[in-house]
Amino acid sequence: MRYSIHVVEVILVLVVFVISVCSSSSSFNLNSNNNENENFASSSTFTDKDRDNSDCIAVDVDRSTKLWLVISIPTVPRVRAREHIDYLTPTLDALASNLPVSSTDPLWGKVKIIVFNNRPTSSPNNSENHVHTVYYQNRDRHKDNVHFDFVENNNDWSLPDPLPGRKDGGTHNRPGYKVRQQTRDVVSAMRYVDSVYEYEYFLFMEDDFEMCVNGFDVIRYLLNRARLYHGDWIAIRASFGLNGVFLSQKDVSALANYFEKNQKRRPPDHLVVEWYAGETNETSAYKGNRVNIGFRFNIFNHIGTVSTLRAKEQKSNAYPGCWEELTVPAVFQVEAWNSKDCPDDDDDIWPCTWTAKAKCASINDNCAVVNLKKSLPKRIRFEHKGTVWS
Repeated sequence: MRYSIHVVEVILVLVVFVISVCSSSSSFNLNSNNNENENFASSSTFTDKDRDNSDCIAVDVDRSTKLWLVISIPTVPRVRAREHIDYLTPTLDALASNLPVSSTDPLWGKVKIIVFNNRPTSSPNNSENHVHTVYYQNRDRHKDNVHFDFVENNNDWSLPDPLPGRKDGGTHNRPGYKVRQQTRDVVSAMRYVDSVYEYEYFLFMEDDFEMCVNGFDVIRYLLNRARLYHGDWIAIRASFGLNGVFLSQKDVSALANYFEKNQKRRPPDHLVVEWYAGETNETSAYKGNRVNIGFRFNIFNHIGTVSTLRAKEQKSNAYPGCWEELTVPAVFQVEAWNSKDCPDDDDDIWPCTWTAKAKCASINDNCAVVNLKKSLPKRIRFEHKGTVWS
């Protein structure tokens, strides 16, 4: 279903407005330290000043050396009839256009986009001996940008194929040797990120998706909204495929291990859903009571038609575009936006079938809940012994 572009534009304006208001506030602003933000999220003791600024929800960026968000983009050469197909350049340009341009911006230096060349010329997996020309061109273009790192992924071949020597094509649901290699590429990238960087959130991206305009503003809004709704969530879906999935740093290693262990059974974009939806005994035990979240709107536009895995050309417009709703069949039912569960037209986070009583963590008689009746952005209600501040 296509959502009204006009309404989405209003949402974006409001998101930007909230960010600008919060950034100038004396409490819970974008320059707050981590402890203040954690108190806000976990409903600790609040002051009158906190209540005065209770509509400021886009606050989750601090000034420490810790990165707020790392974006992992694995890439390989796409060659058709000896011609290099370039999706990587518009993908990176779209990200760059959304990044801050001033060191005074709270996001400056807090986002790291890591582009992994999974087929270096020296790699034994580069059987076609293709030079990833587009990767090297973009490495030169963005070499002075503090938000980009370019990595020759020389770790991927150290991970064994559980079906060595096979050149099986596989099916949509059963990985062939190329998809198994793709899964191992993703695993090695995740482990590299986890070993090199200190960060809070991790985002999967593919090298043929453009971030929509104002994407980082919406991500700031989304991550804080998710925390207010569901606390310690396990994953957030904000696009489709193995793109637009957010994790917390503490879960990256566990998912990487799960990918490697199950690479011959399902492709990675299926495994990731199986993992965070808790569809097996193993994943259900890991997930516990944590929630996997579906954002209502797609924040990335798919531009690729030439696949790295399939010979047949795809239709890029066969999937949701910018700000269209993420519903079945673009994503699985266990992660999709569901308007029946969420009848409030102002809402944008699924699941939303929770109660204030169930989700309100009370500390010292103080309690913060989300007031679903307010228009976007949702305000926070503070309740204390029956008294409500709005």
